[in-house]
Amino acid sequence: MVVVENFVFPDELLYTTKHVWVKVENGEAMVGVTSLGQSLAKGIVHVDLPTVGQKVKRNEVVASFETIKAVIRVSAPLTGEIVEVNKKLFDNPEMINRDPYGEGWLFRLAIKNKSEAKKLLTAKKASTYYKKLLGREREKYVG
Repeated sequence: MVVVENFVFPDELLYTTKHVWVKVENGEAMVGVTSLGQSLAKGIVHVDLPTVGQKVKRNEVVASFETIKAVIRVSAPLTGEIVEVNKKLFDNPEMINRDPYGEGWLFRLAIKNKSEAKKLLTAKKASTYYKKLLGREREKYVG
């Protein structure tokens, strides 16, 4: 596990640069929002998820959630077909904030092109990327 300023990046997951985590198992990918991503979206009040059977392309916006202040869009990390959505989030969208790597997962998809997973970041690479991102954000407000 890698930690960046109190934000956790479990080693067994892969990541995008847009605050999304991916757990690849048996030709499927479980997808959710990183601990850093959910912290930027405190107070989630509504979730829109893709539908089962929907075909999605890598980097296509497929889900979103609303906070009191903004709408956050979530892109598919891989091309495939949605096989399951986390229906619990419709009644309890705050589970994304409470448990982003567990109960707060968003959807599962059957992976169409396994080679796309090579474009995702390991926990170590993701932590390096996000450490730089947080540093740049901090500079905006300090200097």
